[in-house]
Amino acid sequence: NVARGAESRAELEESHRLLAELGDGLGQARVLDMLGMCSALRGDFAPSIVQSEEAARQLHALGDWVNESSALINMAFGCGYRDGWQAGEPWVRRALELATDSGARAPEAFARGAIAQLALPAGLYTLARREAETALSIARAIDHREWTVMALSMLGRARLGVGDAEGALRLHEEM
Repeated sequence: NVARGAESRAELEESHRLLAELGDGLGQARVLDMLGMCSALRGDFAPSIVQSEEAARQLHALGDWVNESSALINMAFGCGYRDGWQAGEPWVRRALELATDSGARAPEAFARGAIAQLALPAGLYTLARREAETALSIARAIDHREWTVMALSMLGRARLGVGDAEGALRLHEEM
């Protein structure tokens, strides 16, 4: 919750400390991923990138590609929102590669939605539309409500970007 960012951060840091005491490396890496996401949501991109990169490294070492994909996406958001599309693209493409290579549909939908989200500020509306449409198709096929809403939102923003306010409104109403 962005409104309670300081509380969330403190709870996550305490969780990370407790998991270290327990020797739970996977739990620690997943908490680092969440810390990276929370930092990015607050606009604290430098710590977000460090946390997400370390989470991805640890998750890779543990063989947890699903959560590694999530950490790479969080890294892409940190790099992409701080430094632009070119900085975030390699990370989100690697996350998509992990998801598609494994056949895991939910992480693939998330990665494709993330590509759309990062492409929009760069004015890459065709790319954003294509990836959001694919994310939407996957999300609906697996009945994943969160990724369905994310994809509809990205499609709506892509339509707004090309001046189609009516089309964007229809998508918004579908959410």
